[in-house]
Amino acid sequence: MSNKVASAKASRKDNAREEIYRFAELADRCIANSVDANRFAAKIWRRALKHKIKLGLMGRRICRSCHAWLFFGKNARVRVRTGKVVITCLSCGHIRRVRLR
Repeated sequence: MSNKVASAKASRKDNAREEIYRFAELADRCIANSVDANRFAAKIWRRALKHKIKLGLMGRRICRSCHAWLFFGKNARVRVRTGKVVITCLSCGHIRRVRLR
């Protein structure tokens, strides 16, 4: 791969990362269970998959099943169990278990 192609790919990835953070801010401003927040979450998910960007902690805010933006306490239930956090999407019922470190 030439340097020109590599730099173009890196700039596309940086632009996608900036869009993801912008969409996340807009989704946080929306009301829980709103269509707009879920639309932003779907856009974030698609951009991350297309450009191979890891979402990190932001990925916990998106349901893997229905791609809804999770507002903890509104449309998502968070419980702490022994050694893990259990996040339940109240829109579709999907359960996500995250290990505590």
